[in-house]
Amino acid sequence: MRFLSIVAVWLMVLALPGRAVADGPSADAQAQYDAASTVTATRSTTEESGARNMASWHSLSATQQAEVLAAGGCRSIGSKLTGKNALGNTLWTFKQTSDWCWKQGKVVYRYSDLHVTSPFPGWDYVGLVSGSSSSCCSSPWIRQRTGEFEHCFPSPWGSVCPEHVYPWIKQWMYAGGGYSVSGGY
Repeated sequence: MRFLSIVAVWLMVLALPGRAVADGPSADAQAQYDAASTVTATRSTTEESGARNMASWHSLSATQQAEVLAAGGCRSIGSKLTGKNALGNTLWTFKQTSDWCWKQGKVVYRYSDLHVTSPFPGWDYVGLVSGSSSSCCSSPWIRQRTGEFEHCFPSPWGSVCPEHVYPWIKQWMYAGGGYSVSGGY
């Protein structure tokens, strides 16, 4: 029994990232994220794609589709945070993708989606903690989401979840195609 307890503690230590934010993102979350730690993350990795999400496209009315097609331009970006342990194993990923089109200085089409994974045993996605989106047609369109992952392991007293991580991504998308991204955990 003592051997199993030692193995459980060792596995827990291997799965722990270097630090976590216990109460969600704070004002100094970006500074904390930039500090060196044993957790590596791909901060604000941005991927671009020319294709819009077709599921959201089909939900638009004919008038809305005509506005988008007559738009001055369209763009798609994806921003991803990845939590890793000291051995380099991926514990979780948090990715926000956004598509937008603009015309005459206004955003006329916008779509955003969230993709999460927690491939490492004991790590689970709890859910979305908060999210916000600026009003229609403004430039920039601002989209922000904060999620929660928890690290749990079984014990004789039930499941124990000693660690929670709150990754967040904020994207500013401008009419004309410019954008900026920030994020952390």
